[in-house]
Amino acid sequence: MIQIEIDQNSQEVFIKTPFSQKDRCTRVPGGKWVPKKRAWQYLLTPATASSIRQSFGKLVPDKDAPIFDELASRLDKAQDVVKGTYNLKQPATNSPPWKHQLVSYNIVCVLLGLGNEDNGNEDNGNEDNGNDRNC
Repeated sequence: MIQIEIDQNSQEVFIKTPFSQKDRCTRVPGGKWVPKKRAWQYLLTPATASSIRQSFGKLVPDKDAPIFDELASRLDKAQDVVKGTYNLKQPATNSPPWKHQLVSYNIVCVLLGLGNEDNGNEDNGNEDNGNDRNC
């Protein structure tokens, strides 16, 4: 049985596992063993959440699964931005941004979970310039 403690304030995840699960913990990049807590420590990021879900699968407690699923889904959305299948949102600027600036802006918004997530399959989202949105 694994125990997961998520500290929202410090954006950290602590995973306590039996020694037999040590290899799963080492497969998740960026982790370190904290002897005081007798747990593995990770930063709570979309990449870490995705790795934890892949490494531990159904062993992740049900109460924590939605948090990891939501964070991990941000990586998929960021990949959609790069592929061009995501409706790019326009930042409020004085001049029109270049395509690479729009892509970068939208990747950051998606990975950080900022802005509106109602990304339908409209044309390009440029009708209203999206200038009233934060992200």
